[in-house]
Amino acid sequence: MRKAARLSTLLLVPVLALGAEWRQEPAERLARPVRGAVSTGGRVLLWGENTPVPGSFQSGGCAGDVDGDGRADLILHERSGSGPGEMVWLRAPEWKRERIDTDASFEDCLWTSLFGHAGVLAIHRQIQLRFHTRGPDGKWTYREIYSIYTPSAQGGLAREDVDGDGREDIYCGNYWLRSPDAPELHWRLFAINDWWEGERSAMLRIAPAGPGRVAAVEREAAPARAAIFQRPSDPRLFWKAERLTVQPPLRRLQGLAVDGETVAVAENAGPGSRVVVFVNGAAREIGRTNGLFWLSMDRGVLAGVGPRELIRWRK
Repeated sequence: MRKAARLSTLLLVPVLALGAEWRQEPAERLARPVRGAVSTGGRVLLWGENTPVPGSFQSGGCAGDVDGDGRADLILHERSGSGPGEMVWLRAPEWKRERIDTDASFEDCLWTSLFGHAGVLAIHRQIQLRFHTRGPDGKWTYREIYSIYTPSAQGGLAREDVDGDGREDIYCGNYWLRSPDAPELHWRLFAINDWWEGERSAMLRIAPAGPGRVAAVEREAAPARAAIFQRPSDPRLFWKAERLTVQPPLRRLQGLAVDGETVAVAENAGPGSRVVVFVNGAAREIGRTNGLFWLSMDRGVLAGVGPRELIRWRK
């Protein structure tokens, strides 16, 4: 396999189709500690303190072609000190910084389109779902999509046509939001599960797992719950849960990836953190790491990122 290209500020990892037992490759040590990662266009973009350019970039971030030049840009949470910080756009390939919003605090964002307008969907302060767009004049504005007031902070963000009506809906923490017929109408909120008993129990990683199905894991809890949820015919009911369990119980599941019937999870709980693959509910541990905060799986290739290393598994 071609060795990953190394740049001074960015690591590009080719995503290859390989072909049936999982085999872990030697870990690749990262030159600088990183806090976040995202997969786009067959590569992995990494960021952290002073990476890819000088700045105090936090774990929250996503990628998208903001200016339409065919390159994936980064949208990151920049914060120095204990204050909220800013949402910033780093324009590829020089990673020139542009401010999107001030007084920003988020861990989850997603570059997506709502009713034909591309922008950044983010969960601010773990309760407010906002959509930021850049106008023809270069100015950024945002629209409040929904504010979620429950006992727990909300984490985890994804898009999917949940109810099969041809419009992409939104997964957000414990909930899904049904897309309206028109942009001026309101989104409607429905609960998926009741994992909100603690102040941070709804801080999840979530990933669509097929029509009307979503995988969800607790990313801060120890022990941590993991499940695949199936949508009921009545949207007012909680979704049916297929629990994903191993012994001893999983902890701090910050890595989640889904590919067909395969669900991979990774702990970020220090040395000895497990990477476990579930196929139709059956579990298999495929590796131990120092802790991973991100996973991606594509056509039989699994890539995981921790603060100082990148590891790949392949079949």
